[in-house]
Amino acid sequence: MRRHRRATDISAFSVDTPSPYRIADLLRLIDERMGSLEHQEAISTHRRLRGRIDARLRDSRYDFMFGADAAEVDLADVLARLFRLPVDGKPLAIVELSGLPSEVLSVIVSVTARTAFDFAIRGDGRVPITLICEEAHNYIPADSSLGFQPARRAIAKIAKEGRKYGVCIGVVTQRPSELDPTILSQCNTVISMRLSNELDQQLVRSAVSDAAAGLMRFLPSLASGEAIAFGDGVPLPMRLTFRRLPANLTPGGAVTPFSQGWAADSETVDYAREIVERWRKNEPTDRAAATPQPTQRPLSRRRSTETPAPPGAAARRPEPPRDPSRGGWGRKET
Repeated sequence: MRRHRRATDISAFSVDTPSPYRIADLLRLIDERMGSLEHQEAISTHRRLRGRIDARLRDSRYDFMFGADAAEVDLADVLARLFRLPVDGKPLAIVELSGLPSEVLSVIVSVTARTAFDFAIRGDGRVPITLICEEAHNYIPADSSLGFQPARRAIAKIAKEGRKYGVCIGVVTQRPSELDPTILSQCNTVISMRLSNELDQQLVRSAVSDAAAGLMRFLPSLASGEAIAFGDGVPLPMRLTFRRLPANLTPGGAVTPFSQGWAADSETVDYAREIVERWRKNEPTDRAAATPQPTQRPLSRRRSTETPAPPGAAARRPEPPRDPSRGGWGRKET
């Protein structure tokens, strides 16, 4: 009985308490408030707020928040699925955000990052977590006027304080110059593939030591699959080549065959109708679902959760570089 009283004690709740509530209860409170108001201006404000909530409830893109299944979600089950408890041979959790409205993208990224941080603190670091942010320039931009302040603060907190609690961050982007400099400054290891933009090259050069400055001249001429790595994760700055996956393990849509598609010219108006129907239903095409799933053992036993990944994104482990004493690049374990 004592446990029940503590769980329902309103005074123990704060803005950060993970306590779910029904949207119907919120609408009821708004209606009660409107009934007690006398000024038309105040009533109009509440009516507009209720109208916006009703519009979100009717939008199918928000079913994951307001749908019937959302009311039955248990927080412990969500955490176990998100952080892979137990791992059971699947150490990665991919959070697909490409089909969500931009109004909630920042909120979901922020909540995911805060959840990982709070989980690590209260879990005493027993479950190490790596949060990989794919296409990170979309939600932690350098320009603060673009918004996304909650996501920037949550990710920056992990970057600055998370390592001592067993949670770390990894950011992936094609435009490092567009990322928040505070978060970039906390990246101890940098793996840079080909960069043609001068601003991006200057940013990478500023992070490397003078001893490895000579490697930076290769940045605009790296081949596909090649990268330059430096920082705490490698014993010395090096140029390496990523292992190429077999065709049956390559994610669908990773490389669109433009020339083949243009030459085939096989689609008809029925294809356009199919797209329009899917568009109206807000149903994105999961091209990765058509890709055969690998049957090999997982690459790592480390638990991790990956955040915003576009369709077709997949985790890849780079090929270990070779011992420099043997000449060339690419085989020494690091």
